[in-house]
Amino acid sequence: MELADIRLVARHQRRRGVGTVEIAAAGQRVRIRIGRNALADTPDAVPSATACATDTGTLVTAEGLGLLRREHPARLDARIAVGDAVAAGQPLALLQVGSTYTAVIAPHSGVVEALLAEDGQRIDYGTPLFRLRETAL
Repeated sequence: MELADIRLVARHQRRRGVGTVEIAAAGQRVRIRIGRNALADTPDAVPSATACATDTGTLVTAEGLGLLRREHPARLDARIAVGDAVAAGQPLALLQVGSTYTAVIAPHSGVVEALLAEDGQRIDYGTPLFRLRETAL
């Protein structure tokens, strides 16, 4: 893998809001990590979820398709559970397509009221993923 290829992957990674990308091919292995603050400052990041206010809270729905992953397989981060407080911009889960993961980001600070999709479930555009109750954190 050439440096130009790595830069291109990192640019796409940042635009998509993906924290870590790992590529293994032809005996080479590259892992690119971008810090959460750098991702939050990316103005043209592509969202992986949309939010819609309802009478029972904010419904977070998928903006893409893939398999829902409640945690990255290479990391030991805690899963989000009902009752957890989350901050605006915090990753709630991941959508996996092949070996690519895209973060599902909390649209605002709040408390997770419901998990509406299961780990490993096939997700399509508009699938409800979480319900949040807005709070000031």
